[in-house]
Amino acid sequence: MTDQKKGLQKYPEYEKNPFDLEGIFEKSFDDPEKRTFIDNETGEVLSVTAAIKTGTKSYKDRRAYRKLFAEGLKDVMNLSAPGFRLLCYIMYHMRKDVDFVYVLPQPAMDFCEYKGVTQYYVGIRELLDKKFMVRRKEDKNSFFINVNLFFNGNRIKLIEDED
Repeated sequence: MTDQKKGLQKYPEYEKNPFDLEGIFEKSFDDPEKRTFIDNETGEVLSVTAAIKTGTKSYKDRRAYRKLFAEGLKDVMNLSAPGFRLLCYIMYHMRKDVDFVYVLPQPAMDFCEYKGVTQYYVGIRELLDKKFMVRRKEDKNSFFINVNLFFNGNRIKLIEDED
């Protein structure tokens, strides 16, 4: 056995996943039921709506997430460090159901921990060259993202918004 394989033995093994789900909450659903009552003495009609427990439950995830499609994984794997860091910045700051981003140099450089502006432009050019994004006419710091590689939300909404 190689020294590298032996080194893994110091790490514990688990029968079930030890990572607890964080940010998940349960939501119960109630069906409203409307009832009408008539006061026999006054003839007044009263309507009351009451929530009836149905026992239906749903789970919601409060944590933010982004989709990175399987077709793009090899492309991500081949990014340089500046390109990969800038992609992480973009994915972190993407708005839900929107196919473009604004990438301002200084906030991106701070997030990516670049030492200088050169790394920022290396990352921008690489993401453009590898078709992770394209320039948008509206603003020099605005880019359309390749929604076939990554997205935040439901891509169907992009089609519905065009109609």
